[in-house]
Amino acid sequence: MTEQPVRRIVSSPAGLNLRVPAWAIPSHGSHAAALRLLAMGTTGVDDPERAALCDARVAAVGRTAGAMEPDDAEFCGAPLFAAHLAAKVVAATWKDDTDAAQDGRLHELIDGLIGQLWPAPDEAWPPSQASLHAASLLRRHLAAFHTQGMYTHPGLTDLARAASAQRQTYPVAVYHLVRTVIGHTAGAEYRLPVVVDCLAELTA
Repeated sequence: MTEQPVRRIVSSPAGLNLRVPAWAIPSHGSHAAALRLLAMGTTGVDDPERAALCDARVAAVGRTAGAMEPDDAEFCGAPLFAAHLAAKVVAATWKDDTDAAQDGRLHELIDGLIGQLWPAPDEAWPPSQASLHAASLLRRHLAAFHTQGMYTHPGLTDLARAASAQRQTYPVAVYHLVRTVIGHTAGAEYRLPVVVDCLAELTA
């Protein structure tokens, strides 16, 4: 799944000249949103080792996208890793729902889609035909749930959109996924432990 890096000038805190594929270049605001979600995931946690592992995961994800310099890897990796965290939060929140907990097929579809984009905590890959197919199956399944009046996490739509995005528009889709999860969590503090638990899983 390698892709020839392309040189793009982007606005970043470090004024970086990135040589990475278009799908890995953070959209405007996505880096800040990513840092906010990751900070939410460490709320109430005083664990330097976990913080170091989180930084390592971010850098590793950035290198997956082709960014080799430390600052480049952090800048590109933060939104992609945060999107993985957001996807895990969506999945965990949905699975806690009483009705959805009985739907094993839905769990398989969500986990399969996440696995297409983030096969491991230290990896991130762009949308592909496989993720597009997984998103299509998820949308069909969700349509059936909507007809039954069942609750759905708002991030599920963003997750499906990210999986079916074009590579040039993927960074924006990632940003929307992260932002939706931040908004959904910030609106109810009792949801914050889910973010903390999911980040702990990704940094275990």
